[in-house]
Formats: sequence, C-alpha cells, structure tokens
Amino acid sequence: MKRILLTCLLSLAVTAGLLHGQANFPATGYTQNFDSMGTSGTTPPSGWKHLSFNMTTSNGTWTNGTGIPANGTNSVASIAVSTASTTLVTATTPTANQNNGYNAAASAGATSDRVIATAPTNVTGSGIELAMTNGTGSTLTGLTVAFDTVRYSAVTTANELPGYWLFVSANGTTWTNVTPNPTLTTVPNTAGTTSSTLSISGLSVASAGTFYLRWLDDNAAQGSPDQIIGLNNVAISLPAPTVTGISPANGTTLGGTPVTITGTNFTGATGVTIGGTAATGVSVTNDTTITATTPAHTAGAASVVVTTPSGANAANTLFTYVVPNVAPSFTLPSGPPPVVSTLAGSTASNTGYVDATGTAARFNSPYGVAVDSTGNVYVADTFNHAIRKITPGGVVTTLAGSTAGDDGYVDATGTGARFQYPAGVAVDSTGNVYVADTFNHAIRKITPGGVVTTLAGSTAGSRGYVDATGTAARFNNPHDVAVDSTGNMYVADANNNAIRKITPGGVVTTLAGSTAGTSGYVDATGTDARFNYPEGVAVDSTGNVYVADNYNSAIRKITSGGEVTTLAGSTAGDDGYVDATGTAARFNYPTGVAMDSSGNVYVLPTAATMRSARSRPAVW
Repeated sequence: MKRILLTCLLSLAVTAGLLHGQANFPATGYTQNFDSMGTSGTTPPSGWKHLSFNMTTSNGTWTNGTGIPANGTNSVASIAVSTASTTLVTATTPTANQNNGYNAAASAGATSDRVIATAPTNVTGSGIELAMTNGTGSTLTGLTVAFDTVRYSAVTTANELPGYWLFVSANGTTWTNVTPNPTLTTVPNTAGTTSSTLSISGLSVASAGTFYLRWLDDNAAQGSPDQIIGLNNVAISLPAPTVTGISPANGTTLGGTPVTITGTNFTGATGVTIGGTAATGVSVTNDTTITATTPAHTAGAASVVVTTPSGANAANTLFTYVVPNVAPSFTLPSGPPPVVSTLAGSTASNTGYVDATGTAARFNSPYGVAVDSTGNVYVADTFNHAIRKITPGGVVTTLAGSTAGDDGYVDATGTGARFQYPAGVAVDSTGNVYVADTFNHAIRKITPGGVVTTLAGSTAGSRGYVDATGTAARFNNPHDVAVDSTGNMYVADANNNAIRKITPGGVVTTLAGSTAGTSGYVDATGTDARFNYPEGVAVDSTGNVYVADNYNSAIRKITSGGEVTTLAGSTAGDDGYVDATGTAARFNYPTGVAMDSSGNVYVLPTAATMRSARSRPAVW
C-alpha cells in the first residue's frame, strides 16, 4: 500500500509546484514559523501546500488544496490516480475520509502548527510540501534542514508508530528519502516537541532551478487510528563549508600570493581568512572553488577558513608562510672576509622613512639592493614603496616613489611616481635602475634623473602570464631582476614559477619554466623545466642565469640557451643545512643569489646565513 502512496506522490510533484508557487531560497537561508499564521482561512506562505489522501485497494485519491488548510477545512480539488496507469483523472469532490490537514489547535489546543500526518480512519494520511527556487546564485549541492515535529498526545494502539518521512527532489519527479531510517522515523510517543536536523547531499539544482521538500506520514497505510504529528519552525540552510585544499600551499610572509581554495559549500561565502587575517580579492567561482590573495602574516602554518551564512569550516594547517628574501642580490668583494658595517639605516632596527646620512636615515623592510659602477647603492625599500639611493658616503635620498610611504601605480618623475611593495632592483652600465614592482606585477625602469616608466607588465597592476611586448606582457608577483652586459633583463616571476627574459626593447619571453604557471622540480630545457616560487636571480658575464628556487630549496643554473640544471641543493626539493658538493648540499628556502667576478655564486637562505658556491660547483 505504501508503494501506491509514493507513486501518487511522484506523479503529483510537478503539478504541486505549479499550483502553489515557490518560496525563494537565498544563500542566507530560509525560515518559517507557522505560529504566525493564525487559524482558519489564513493564506499559506508561498511555496507551501498540504497533501491529503485516502488509500484503497484499487486507487489513491489525493486532495490538493490551495495551501495548508486550517481548523479542519478540507482541500477543494481532488485528483484520482489510477493504479493501472499514470493518467490523471480530475474529480470534483473529495471523499468522506479526507478530513486531514487541519490545524492541530482544533484537537490538541496547540497554537497553529500544521499537521504532517493524521489518520482519523483506516489507510488515511496527509503530508506537507515546500517548493523552493534556488536563489543562491550558484548550483545547489546540499542542504541542512532543521524543524520541529510536535506530538499532541500519546497513543495506546499497538500498531501505532508515530513518525514521518522527509523526501527531497531536485526535479519534482525523482524523490529521495533523506530521513535516517528510510523505513520509519519515529517521534516520541509522548506529548511534546522534538527538534530534528537532517543533512541532504547529492543534490544538483542549478541557479534559479526548483527543488522540493515533502514531509509525509510514514505509516498511514498501516492503519493509524489517531496519529497527529505537527510541523513547525522550519529552517533550511546551506551546509557549513569545508576546505580540503589550497594551491599553492605556501607563500611569503609579505602576503600577496594568489591562491585557489577548494572544498564544498562555498556558495554565499562572506569572507576568507588565512592565519586569522582577512584575505583580499576574494571571489567565489562556484560552490567548490574560491580564489583570493593571501594577507601578510608571520612565518609558519596557517589555517584557511571560509565563512558563509551557515558557519565556517574547521581549523586546519593547509597553508604555510615562509620568510621571503630579506636581503637578496648583492656583490661581495673577493679577497679577505669583508668587514660588516652599517652604511645607512638605524643600528637599533628602527623602521621609518627618513632621507638622511648614515644611521640617521630610516628604511622599512628593504629587500633588494644593487650597486652601480661608481659605488652608489640602490635599495628597494619595500614597505615604504620607494626606491632609495645611497652614495658611497652614506647619503640617502629618494630616487623615486612617495616620501610618505604611499603605495600605488604611477609612472612619473621622482617622488611623483608610485610603487607597490617593490622587492628587487638591478642597475645597468648606464645607470638605469630596473625594479621588480611586486604587487603591481610589473617591471619598472628609472633613469638616472628619476624618470619612471613601465618597461613591461600591466600599467593597471593586473597579474597574469603573457609573453608579449611592453605593457601587453603580464607577470605574477615578480620578486627579483638582474641585467646582463647587453641590457637584457631576467625576472624571477615567482607566482608564475618561471624565469622571464626582457630585451632592451621590452620584448618579454620565457627563458625557462612552465608558461602555464605550473610549479614543480624538473631540470630540462626552456618551458619543459619547472621551478617552485623562484625568488632571486643573478647573471654572470657569459649570460648564465642563477636562480634561488625558493620552495625547491635549490640553486638552479640556466644557460643562455635555456638549459636548466641544479647547481647545488636537493633535486627532490628537500630543505636543510648541509655544506657539501652539488646536490649533496642542502638549503632552507633560499631567497637571494649574487655573482662575483670570479664566478662564485653567493646564496642567502631564509635562515639569513650567507653561503657561497662556485660554478664548478662546490659549496662550503
């Protein structure tokens, strides 16, 4: 008999939705409290309708009202479903036994809870249906449904099994029982309210599509002489999000790393935090993918948390912050060990912005340095968003960028220009300075007179991967630059996992690394090679390029023909600290490299200990 009942339900699904409209389901969820509906004659909420039925051995006669009836009011239109076919035959009056769907207040003194199931005579029951439109703006894959079921009195009949079924349909045709026990879900056989929460997965409802929920009497066909179960306080929400991955899985403490977060139930996301700090540029691609940019954070593991109106995912350690290049490319003289002294800046590690002489000057997290042929030092004063110049006598001035530490993107002269977290600098034989303007995703050029122009990359700060000429090219967080004797420039395009080459005319090509930005560890030629967040570059007198391959913890060498080999460090990306020869040596996230006139390569690991390698190679 129950099989006949379900057949009837399935046949009526589409008709039900058309007759009674649909409620909207936004990303913020849906609630309905029936207590506010009053009693007889109240118009039901949009999308709701009552189903009542009388089963016999030959057919099922269903009464489909205009809504949820109140105070014993019968539905007004009936549909007879033949057991021999699915042909629908319209009748004009309900049968005598269809006294279902009344307000529970009529018999139990409740306020106005709507009845799921009543059985005043044998094989008679009822149900409630809700038709909803997916208004979340994304494909719906799951739901959390919370509701109260109300038992108005205990029963003594032996075969009385008070309970309900909850069915869900994504198309009004195919229904799935989502109650924990598909055979029977009971409620306590005592008067009172039971709160339930059910999780529904496996849906696939397109944006603006329709889905249905249907609460039904689970045993009306068994003969339930006095079963009355009410429904109230319905709350439907998206499940809380889960985060299963983030790519790339690490980035520098500076932030600014574009990441793709994967998981479930991202629809309607209101925010993303990484290490407890809000990410920027958050974009919900779909229910399982979010793109964002990492905030600045201290080194170490960080939790990636997505928040939606339904809650937030559990804490995790999916992302790792590593210390970036704290003093990349610089040249050490040959001969006896150098004497370390302070050329400019506070000897007490005080930050600030002051153009002055020697220790009276102030910087804020300077990252890149370069030296010209006359001994002037150029500094990428990263957090001050400026390029500073230091004479051999220690006089510090601002070559280009705001003296107030303002960031931005402006090609202009001197202090009228703007940068955004510049990290790397290089200088050519004529005194032009080249800047890896990291967060503007561009390579800038500064003449000796301070005139700033864009050599390559978007003037709007747009990231990407495009080999082209000038401003048509695209980079993604370039971290360092080096220039050879003929004026060609080499760029450590960190987030694109590639080494790019720029001719003096601004033509950008890929010297080595994936043109799709794919990370990895492969010694090969040109675009078949793979790097993992290259941060530092240097070039020798014969055109060989040396790379601090940060996340691979290795020093790579690229010939002028694009052949990539490992000069020193593990070819499996193992980090550590070992002075040895070639691939037996170990580094810990190297961030900077520099060359001397004898072909020695100097390496700055994250641990800030200077290492040296010869191009033979040997490390000690």
